[in-house]
Amino acid sequence: MGKEHRRGMNIVILTIIIIGGIGIASFLYLEISRSQQYNNDYHPFLRYPYNNSLKVEVVAEGLSLPTSMEFIDNKDILVTEKEKGTVRLVSLPRNSSVEEEPALKLTIDPEGERGLLGIAAKKDDNGNNEKRSHSTSVFLYYTHSNPPKNSIYKYHWNGQKLINPELILDLPSQPRPYHQGGKLLTTINKDNQASLYAVIGDLTSPNTLLQNNKNGKMANNTSIVLGIDITSVIDYYESYDNHSRSENTVLTSDGNKSLNQNINHSNNRNFSILAYGIRNSFGLAVDPLTGNLWDTENGEDNYDEINFVKTGFNSGWMQVMGPIHRNLDKTQDDLVLLNGFRYADPVFSWKIQIGVTDIEFLNTTRLGAELANNILVGDINYGNLYYFKINSSRTGIELPGELGSNNKGLADNVVDDDKELSLITFGTNFGRITDIETGPDGLLYILSYEGGKIFRISPINQN
Repeated sequence: MGKEHRRGMNIVILTIIIIGGIGIASFLYLEISRSQQYNNDYHPFLRYPYNNSLKVEVVAEGLSLPTSMEFIDNKDILVTEKEKGTVRLVSLPRNSSVEEEPALKLTIDPEGERGLLGIAAKKDDNGNNEKRSHSTSVFLYYTHSNPPKNSIYKYHWNGQKLINPELILDLPSQPRPYHQGGKLLTTINKDNQASLYAVIGDLTSPNTLLQNNKNGKMANNTSIVLGIDITSVIDYYESYDNHSRSENTVLTSDGNKSLNQNINHSNNRNFSILAYGIRNSFGLAVDPLTGNLWDTENGEDNYDEINFVKTGFNSGWMQVMGPIHRNLDKTQDDLVLLNGFRYADPVFSWKIQIGVTDIEFLNTTRLGAELANNILVGDINYGNLYYFKINSSRTGIELPGELGSNNKGLADNVVDDDKELSLITFGTNFGRITDIETGPDGLLYILSYEGGKIFRISPINQN
């Protein structure tokens, strides 16, 4: 994230500081005294009425700037550490231990928002968690320094280590070290086809058509959500110079602006651009009931977003953030609408800067039937979790009765101030949230970046 999220964090923590004119910063590179803000003694708590039935506890600590986590079986979590370039194994039953020896050590570029950023796993077909530890493919998104690029690799998890790396896709990481994206997500549809989703931001350089710059350069695989078919065995992928830049994202030379979305070459993986106009994102989630994709997106000076990502979605950046009617003198005529793509307003926005990060569908009833199949969203400016109920069509947000049309602020699905913010807050004081996962046990796990902790939310009456 850019300067706006550093500014938002300072408002919360150092309220006596005047924040105007602060330069570019990053949620992963924030110049705030860690000893003042995160001394490892902060305690999350849930808001009423959730605290009547649920509790929060620490299940792991001692991680170094963790960015993402993935359950690989009922008892083990793999966690990525941004600046060390290490993947750590957290074993919950063994006193929530973090294994001393990393499961993988990579040489990465940690500058700004670069580094080891995302992890996802391809589950086995029968969904048997007990067998997954020795039959799981693990995908990582990380930044190389030489040559400079972001890469997605597939590894095999052998129960102790990540081995046998295979390149899936190379993406740019230049010119600037911010807005690298990096979130990964795997899904298996009803036809047993596996897909890998990934997101990359604009690299703080919104100068192409994919950032709705009508005078911009050709598309360069930035500001996009992409989907990759991972059903079959991965054999070979060309390098970024010969593959991603020139083949997978192209514009026709005859002036007909369109994306070549369904590349099918014998020597590289099919991938599709599902959305563009993404400033930056740290959250992807698939609705377990519909298979529809959702994301979060970080605004510049305001308007962080939750989006329903239907294939062919133009999120609007750099012309629009938040609802289009709140963008002065902007209309859809200001956007670059490539063939087959269309703009849609976010389903929910924050005008104030929360530093939105991950989004998770609660695919569980263990936290209460009323929460099941709805969503939680995290942030890094306030350390909050936000709860949203999905509407009947499962394409947007349904506000509770007390937040309905009589509440002028939230009736438009935009948070405008701290009072409105409190109305959707599920829990707070989690530190800087980077990942939210529903575990195989049906409980909720929260990853905290600065504190290096994993929290678990479970029923109070749980044995």
